[in-house]
Amino acid sequence: MAPLGPFESSPMFGVAVSGGPDSMALAYLASRYAANLGGNVAAILVDHRLRPDSTEEATRAAAALNAIDIPAKILTIQLAAPSTGKPAWARTERYKLLETASAGLGALHLLLGHHQDDQAETLLLNLARGSGAKGLAAMTPIRTGQKVRLLRPLLGFDKTTLVSTACAAGLLVADDPSNRDPQYARTRVRAALGKGGDTVNLAATADRLRSDDDAIEHATARLVALAASISPLGLIQLDRAALINAPKSVAIRILARAAYAAGGRFAPPRYANVETLLNAICYGDDGRRTLGRSTIRIAPDQITLWRELQPTAPSTQEGAGIWDGRFILTCTPALPLSAEIRGLGYTGLRQIEAFPEPPTWLQSAPRQALASLPAIWDGASVVAAPEFGAFTGRNGAKTDRLRLHARLRSWAPLAPC
Repeated sequence: MAPLGPFESSPMFGVAVSGGPDSMALAYLASRYAANLGGNVAAILVDHRLRPDSTEEATRAAAALNAIDIPAKILTIQLAAPSTGKPAWARTERYKLLETASAGLGALHLLLGHHQDDQAETLLLNLARGSGAKGLAAMTPIRTGQKVRLLRPLLGFDKTTLVSTACAAGLLVADDPSNRDPQYARTRVRAALGKGGDTVNLAATADRLRSDDDAIEHATARLVALAASISPLGLIQLDRAALINAPKSVAIRILARAAYAAGGRFAPPRYANVETLLNAICYGDDGRRTLGRSTIRIAPDQITLWRELQPTAPSTQEGAGIWDGRFILTCTPALPLSAEIRGLGYTGLRQIEAFPEPPTWLQSAPRQALASLPAIWDGASVVAAPEFGAFTGRNGAKTDRLRLHARLRSWAPLAPC
């Protein structure tokens, strides 16, 4: 834990527990570590309901932890699982619940039980996908989540050690049969490693690649500072010459992050798709392209990215919330029952263009980008649209009672802090 700190006095740690030996050992070790610092831990279990026995297993694991004075909380994924991609879906939903629960408990850190064998498996899986240095660096010990820091203190320990630790602590552990299901790629890789794979060297390779990845991130941060600008309207502009002259690995990262920041996506686009876009930028292919949810305009001196115009579900939140994956919105006062927040669209755009005093930002971005902005609607009329500092109401009246405050908020920075 020491290399992942320093930690605050009397820290609170959330511990993600699946019921398997890895996470049960982690909860036991974390409770002892926290106690030495005058702090506490809380084990958080997520019942994904993908198997008939999942609820019983979560209950049994929570009882075993409570028996050794580790408080355990069980959360349940309420959404119906998709017909395909269940493991990835369950993982995404699980992390959402884990982060929210940890933050709700006052924890700044969520501990994850990934270990040396997991690291080796991830390296091989990403290698098969054609990943670059970041993918081959596999899992990092520290990652900033949406609400808490995600820490992996067990990456230097193999599964056998953790099983022994859980048993020594008297903890019963669950056996998830999906871990042996050959339909999943990770299971097949795990089986291959079990027949003679060197997980120690593979994990060490991932660690060395992480050092190389850090150097690329440093170069990326420097170039972003010089070559990128972000508009409060959600546009991202990149200097084309700087991208062309940058090392390919740096240019790829900037483009990928710009695309998913502008598009409001939680995950970056596929490497191969970004590589195709970079080739177009480098070899004189001007015009428009799309990547993920982003539209990209390639001009001789500048690359501009904005969110592709797509339907958005109406929102009636009364306080603050993240809208469309891009904006933090605050309505003052609360929305009336007849009003809703939804995309401006071309219809709303024409309405505010007809205002006696239309906002100045109408001249600041392509129409498709403007049409993707949020607005407050009452029936078929726009009653408030943000001007990102000054606010315009119906017919341009600056004193309109209903106001919409919007602040751009990307899921992830273009470069690390």
